[in-house]
Amino acid sequence: MSSTDRQNNLLVSEDWQKIYQTFKNANFQSYDFENLRRIMVDYLRTNYSDDFNDYIESSEYLALIDLIAFVGQSIAFRVDLNARENFLELAERRESVLRLAKLIGYNATRNKPSQGLLKINTISTTENVLDTNGRNLAGQFITWNDPSNINWYDQFIKIINSAFLSTNQFGNPIDSAKIYNVPTAQYRFNSANVNVPIYSFNKTISGKTMNFEVTSTTFKGQNYVYEEAPKLGNSMACIFKDDGYGAGSSGTGFFFNFIQGSLNQGTFTIDQPSSNQTIDIDSDNVNNNDIWLYQLDTNTGAENTLWTKLPALAGNNIIYNSINTNTTTVYSVSTRTNDNITLNFGDGTFGQLPVGTFKVYYRISNGLSYTINPSDIVNVSISIPYVSVKGQNETLTLSLNLPSSVQNSALTESNTHIKNNAPAVYYTQNRMVTGEDYNISPLASSTAVAKIKALNRSSSGISRYFDLIDPTGKYSSTNLYGGDGILYKDEYLTKFNFSYQTKNDIEGEIKNIVVPILSSAELKNLYYSYFKNYVTTSLSISWYVKSSDSNASTGYVGDSVTTTPYQVGSYTNTILKYCTSGSLIKFIAPTGYYFDLKNKNKLTQGPQTVAGSSSYIWAEVVSVIDDGTSNKTGVLQNGLGPITLAQNIPQGAIVSQIIPKFTTVLSNSVIATMIDLISENKFFGLRYDADNQLWKIIFESNLNLTNNFNLGNQGSTANLQTDSSWFILFTTDNINYTVTTRNLRYIFESAKEISFYFENDAKIYDIVSGSIVNDNIKILSVNQNYASNNGTDSFTNDINWKVSSKFVGLDGYTDPKKLIITYTDEDNNGTVDNPQIFDDILAESTGSPLSKYIVQQKYNISLGQQDYKYVANNYVTGPVIFVQTDPNDTSSYSDGQYFYITSTNVVKKYNLTTGELIPTLDYKIYKGRDNLKFQYTHSADYDSRIDPGSSNIIDLYVLTSSYDTNFRQWLAGASTTQPLPPSATELSNLLSTTLNPIKSISDEIVYHPVSYTLLFGALADISLQANFNVIINNNSVVSESDVKARILTAINSFFALENWNFGDTFYFSELATYVINQLTPDITGFVIVPVQPDKYFGSLFQIECPSNKIFISSATTDNIKIVTGFTSDNLKTVAGSASLPIVSQTITSSINGGLNV
Repeated sequence: MSSTDRQNNLLVSEDWQKIYQTFKNANFQSYDFENLRRIMVDYLRTNYSDDFNDYIESSEYLALIDLIAFVGQSIAFRVDLNARENFLELAERRESVLRLAKLIGYNATRNKPSQGLLKINTISTTENVLDTNGRNLAGQFITWNDPSNINWYDQFIKIINSAFLSTNQFGNPIDSAKIYNVPTAQYRFNSANVNVPIYSFNKTISGKTMNFEVTSTTFKGQNYVYEEAPKLGNSMACIFKDDGYGAGSSGTGFFFNFIQGSLNQGTFTIDQPSSNQTIDIDSDNVNNNDIWLYQLDTNTGAENTLWTKLPALAGNNIIYNSINTNTTTVYSVSTRTNDNITLNFGDGTFGQLPVGTFKVYYRISNGLSYTINPSDIVNVSISIPYVSVKGQNETLTLSLNLPSSVQNSALTESNTHIKNNAPAVYYTQNRMVTGEDYNISPLASSTAVAKIKALNRSSSGISRYFDLIDPTGKYSSTNLYGGDGILYKDEYLTKFNFSYQTKNDIEGEIKNIVVPILSSAELKNLYYSYFKNYVTTSLSISWYVKSSDSNASTGYVGDSVTTTPYQVGSYTNTILKYCTSGSLIKFIAPTGYYFDLKNKNKLTQGPQTVAGSSSYIWAEVVSVIDDGTSNKTGVLQNGLGPITLAQNIPQGAIVSQIIPKFTTVLSNSVIATMIDLISENKFFGLRYDADNQLWKIIFESNLNLTNNFNLGNQGSTANLQTDSSWFILFTTDNINYTVTTRNLRYIFESAKEISFYFENDAKIYDIVSGSIVNDNIKILSVNQNYASNNGTDSFTNDINWKVSSKFVGLDGYTDPKKLIITYTDEDNNGTVDNPQIFDDILAESTGSPLSKYIVQQKYNISLGQQDYKYVANNYVTGPVIFVQTDPNDTSSYSDGQYFYITSTNVVKKYNLTTGELIPTLDYKIYKGRDNLKFQYTHSADYDSRIDPGSSNIIDLYVLTSSYDTNFRQWLAGASTTQPLPPSATELSNLLSTTLNPIKSISDEIVYHPVSYTLLFGALADISLQANFNVIINNNSVVSESDVKARILTAINSFFALENWNFGDTFYFSELATYVINQLTPDITGFVIVPVQPDKYFGSLFQIECPSNKIFISSATTDNIKIVTGFTSDNLKTVAGSASLPIVSQTITSSINGGLNV
């Protein structure tokens, strides 16, 4: 027995249980005033019933009980509150959260200011500097990449070299490195300043005036650009970058670092140091990065020793850290409330004790999150004093511009963010090894990150001595061959709706949405398809050459016999009036000759089946001088011809066809008329007047809404509603306007052999050729040419197509077996190279017309998700039998046999029981060709190159807080310009400084910006637009507007960011359940109905999302339709939807008449 127990047993004068036996019935779970008061009264009544019996409200005893209850409640509240503040997940006070996070090695992030690079745009000096031509440049402003000044580069370098140190002239930098694979060099000015080299300026960003500072710039010892440590008398430094894209690139030139905020300083003296000394800096909004500490010289006060700040990494502290053990002048920074800071010093063993006088520099920033656009920071003027080589004081004046958007500012880390991230970061132990680590650590690195997802694309073990190849094509170029190519064309409609309040709203819709449609590849495809044979000639017109090179020629067009020049353009009424700049002319070889494409298109005598030969060449008219004849001489004074072509066309080529220029702008008069018609709720269409190369309006009295595209009655003013030549149609229900666009796209598919990789938004620049590189599909010349004499010869040349976009099928599913392709345009000027290549491949006029079709069969991608894919078909035996009209005798056919009725362009299914042929969408039929041998070439971006020494590729998909905020504000109408996500380089700038030190050495992080994909509303892609049909409960007394508003709120809540991850699939069943739960019992029905004409009920029940996208709703109350009941018409079921517009196939029902699909 212990002495304590013995003493308690023998010496304690009172027994514990005896002392507290009266408390055995006490209720210790009562904390609030009412319960405490009640329990005390019950206690008195039970134990002191004879002594206390006065319980009226005016009794002084009850007053004492009330007072005790109040004190008890207050004490209980304080005890509970203080207890909660000792647990991170429960703490509310900022001091408690910071303290508890620090206990597990987590230092909360303070505000992060915007920081980027300003490019020197213009430069001037007071010094007499002579350029190569002897011109004095003093006082002259020289602009970088000035197209009006052929000597700009020489003059710019001469001036800036005059201000550089003599040992640091351009080409001889102080330091050089590759920063993000871009060669970067540092240069220092021979400055004469005695202060810290910082230049302040103010700009208004997002409606707020902010202060910024231009600082000395370096990258020493790091793989990123940063601010040089501020120091009295230091010379200003800048960097030069050359991204390989030429002087006009935003990434090539001289740059300075800039940062938001103002630099502050303070001094303190420590005479008697102690272990773990701390110094508080009681200034608010000290940002997270910009803190420097100098120890001053005891005699001169000069800033001698720059102490090393420990990285703000989890687990780092003044004792245990990642700094070299030889570095002992170290300190760390702790975050306090209001972004105050504390400097923490060592204990004398693992870090020096601070003794003497110190100066601390720190920057105070505004603590906001915002995006800076290039237009926000322009013409920032700074003047740098410098000493010339002659020892004279001179001034260099610079004008700086922001070359690209900056969106790396971040708010102070919130309590909620700390509570979530501190335990998670502690779990990772300050390293990223596993996939879980890569999905946790980036969230804690910056409050600018809203959501991330990390994926591992490669496995360990690849030798560093091999070039790392990514077979998917994401990071490496691919060159693949296949023999199962399918090419077909698809005519379809797209629609969007808009409403307006003022004429300004209408004008905004026209200029921001309608006008860009005119430049779409699908609209141009339609134009070239229908206008290819618009102008043919039987005249004897030939081309006469005056000069030529590999890709151009000049000359004139004239009589094939007399060589007399013919006038062109507005100077003639013949078909040559269409020969204007931007038009396309088809030249054919004379009989018995061919164009030798391998020998500068030379006309060569022989058959047109020789390899490399062609019977025709299309050439764009680049320019026409006056009437194209040069006073009927056919030659200008300089020896060139008056007509310039973008092809080398040889002498004697015959003009066969002309396609008028396609214009992609609307005249002001047309826009004004459109605004008036829309404000008056009129129907109208836009047609293209090829005679005048102008867009014109088809008024309602002449507009045909139902027929397919036809040029037969174009421009009719007979008021008979016969003109169906519209490209874009405007209709209204007097509430919303519906804009319908006719489109034509070409689809290429590989049945089994090849999967394609293509990024719609990526523009690949070839630094060798100095041009944009496109992905291509090449139909190889070994394919059979059906248009040849016997139909068995091969093509004489490969046929090139440009990849336009990835193929997005039903439900937003990206089909890797298909691509959208279009005509090539080598000079990227909007005029195609050859508009008849599809006709050449199909050869529709030769052979059996029934063999010129492609059959697509509906199939299940996954449960509830369907699309179409190629299926081999024999038009005689099926699976789809081609017939001109409905067969009269079906007795020989089995149940379920499919027929394609060529005269009506409809697929029908035979029902043996009823003997009827029933329209179906199980198959779709397109004009096209299969079994093509092809080559697919994909070019990867140079910026996406990966380190061959790293064996793991970590794809880090990042959604930034600023992009999320700006996008949601734009969606709500707060801004008119749709925000763009940050670039991969900007993400690397934002995160690499934190993540690179803790990633595995074998890992290479590739940053991917994540953007939103819009669903449902008019701003969404047409394939993802939808309306919601709602039935209101007859027993509920609610208004339609109230129901619409509540449904919209529910939809927006459903798509809140915290509910979605990148690549998450949308299921309508989830949305429907949530909406019904929120609005029960006021609604009894809620369904989604696609807007796109060729989509039907059920097609948007499941929508796939790419891995670098995240869904968000753009629905408005206009997309919510109140109906009294669900019908086949308002649900857009296949049967009974007689009012659907024509897209590509027409299904005829004996019950409902024409059903257009």
